[in-house]
Amino acid sequence: MPEVEEKKKSVKKTSEQDGSIRPGNGNILVLLVGINKYRRINDLGGCIADLDRIEAFLKKRYHIGQITEKKLSFMDRLRKLLGQVSEEVESENEGGIITYNIPLKDYNALKICRLENENATYENIIQKFRNFLGTAGSTDRVWFHFSGHGSEAPTAEEFLNLEDGKDQCLMCHDFDQNPREKTFKNALADKELAALLHEIANGPNGCPHIVLTMDCCHSGGLTRDSEDFKVRQAEVAKEVSNRSLDSYLNGYYKEQMQKSGLEKPEVPVSPHIVLTACSNLEKAGERRGGFFTNGLIDSLESVGGEISYADLQVRTRFVVKRLKANQTPQFNVIGGTTAYSRFLEGTNEGDPDRYEIKNISGAWAISVGAIHGLPSNAAIQKVGTTGKETINLKIFAFGTQMNDAPVASARLLEVGPMYSTIELTDGQLEETNTYFGVLDIFPAPPEFILLDGKSQEVDAFEEKWLDFPKMKAKNIHYLKGNESERPHNFVVEMKEDNYQIKNVSEGRPVDKDYSQLLSGTDLQEEILRDLIKITNWQRLLKLKNANLESELKDKVTFALDVKGRDNKIALEWPDDQEGEIHAELTLKAREDNSMELDGRPGGRYFDLFPKIEIKGTTEKLYCYLFKLHGYGIIIHEAEKPIGKKEEDKTVEYERIRWGLNADEERDIYYFKLIVSSTELDYHQLLQAKIKDQDRGDEIPILEKSFEDWYAATIKLDLTRE
Repeated sequence: MPEVEEKKKSVKKTSEQDGSIRPGNGNILVLLVGINKYRRINDLGGCIADLDRIEAFLKKRYHIGQITEKKLSFMDRLRKLLGQVSEEVESENEGGIITYNIPLKDYNALKICRLENENATYENIIQKFRNFLGTAGSTDRVWFHFSGHGSEAPTAEEFLNLEDGKDQCLMCHDFDQNPREKTFKNALADKELAALLHEIANGPNGCPHIVLTMDCCHSGGLTRDSEDFKVRQAEVAKEVSNRSLDSYLNGYYKEQMQKSGLEKPEVPVSPHIVLTACSNLEKAGERRGGFFTNGLIDSLESVGGEISYADLQVRTRFVVKRLKANQTPQFNVIGGTTAYSRFLEGTNEGDPDRYEIKNISGAWAISVGAIHGLPSNAAIQKVGTTGKETINLKIFAFGTQMNDAPVASARLLEVGPMYSTIELTDGQLEETNTYFGVLDIFPAPPEFILLDGKSQEVDAFEEKWLDFPKMKAKNIHYLKGNESERPHNFVVEMKEDNYQIKNVSEGRPVDKDYSQLLSGTDLQEEILRDLIKITNWQRLLKLKNANLESELKDKVTFALDVKGRDNKIALEWPDDQEGEIHAELTLKAREDNSMELDGRPGGRYFDLFPKIEIKGTTEKLYCYLFKLHGYGIIIHEAEKPIGKKEEDKTVEYERIRWGLNADEERDIYYFKLIVSSTELDYHQLLQAKIKDQDRGDEIPILEKSFEDWYAATIKLDLTRE
């Protein structure tokens, strides 16, 4: 059974595509908050201009007010001839929401609500989240944008275990503080925003595609002064005390603890994308509008809005860098969404075969590494070759195409977990420019899938496979007919009444029923996307650092306490860590040793408490614990840095509740541990389960080159007794 959630799960009514959703006559709901005039803190000048730019972009993007033959694309003109294009209608209701009918068939309406200055109060923002964005359904898209002051403030004592005593806050118009009485109010904390998003994602109509953009300081975890531009930062007085728990969202977390019996509140995590103005250590600036918002809209307009989030991040950083050199927009993918889905729409945009080139601590690096499949023990040896042959790459300037002339050539020097250092062999690069690189190999070794069925069905599936470029980009290939003797891990069995993906080693099908899907292209594409998920999952499961010079493998210990009804079981770390599985724990679920969760009779559960111990090193390290289940990849409490000062270091994680449903006899669960001296920009790895939507956490951003890293796999096998 999957990890147990005691909170209500979101219902996804549309089919998932690596965490994204398909077009389907939904609405686009946009809540824009801009505050130039504050009640108690310094005013700003460009926040309303930000909202104007976003609204103008949306109207242009969806052809509102532009229904002419010259403005429409060929396909849109064809739709108009077929009667599939409606005329624009604008109406305003009492709630201040302007609705535009979108003159294209794929969407119904664009609904925009603006909260400006004195209307952007703490209560009004919360109300619009619930009464406006909260009406979104599974085929809808939600965009929340905030332009204004941001800050940090003391968090409630109950949250001190989560971070260094701070909330990341959006400063509402009516923010106020009284240092003498040590109080403050009307700052929307990150934990309140998380709860509001959770309500939207778990609404009765299913989970929409959710996008957040924040043009304020401290937006990297969630401020606009200088000689020529303002800084969007407001300071909370040092004298104020910690917030009380019942002040968060009118008692949300206090009620949560009372209902669940938890000793500490749990911040909910919901699927969404976040693009923010800067890192926690930087300040967001404005000059006739926010640098970030202008960079974002400039980037979107340059491609007509049809762009993946991953590409949008690179383009926005490039534009902002030209406007203000010391502001770096950040990008987080949270909970079952993919970086390679299209902005705002959520439809699949495809995987990259281009990788960003960065200058990290004076060395050039490419954003591909062992996690993507590159061999970690020998950067100079190509995958699939027997001799030592250089892995080369061509480097292109941002904005050019791969059929243009490269500006430089390079070879790999050292492979890290997610970034690999390179050495230029031809040409020059400038630190002020942005580049991408193309390898002369596939990053990962080939994966083979057997197609098994009648020749007509296999031929149709083969045709679709060849027309699906992601399979080639992932180095996944099919076998058929007399090729069945070649090694393969999975089979696609094609029958008239049902298709299924079968795991060869386990001798059983993947836990997904394809019989309810539409036949033809939709069915084939769904299976191809799931094969990519399975391949990603397997490659991460097998990941290890084969570099013999790595020193971390003898210094890392993973501990797991398993608490049942009255007992604790401990997973022991083995002496021999050379195998694919570094540690394994087999559990038997019985009535006398496991728990039964209320409302799920017959289900048996255990609480898992992971812990990492590192000894014998004083360097700063970053620990990442992935949960691999149902071919989903979820990060568990992602950002866990360990400081340099301690000789013996320990990281303790929040509990995980896991077990069997009443109708299940067995379930297998994996942890993947990665310890690195570099922060990992790992959002490319996360994916929803093949069967269910799952959850992730926020993403740290790389700021230095890698040095050493270690990876281990832990297997949990639970059977009913």
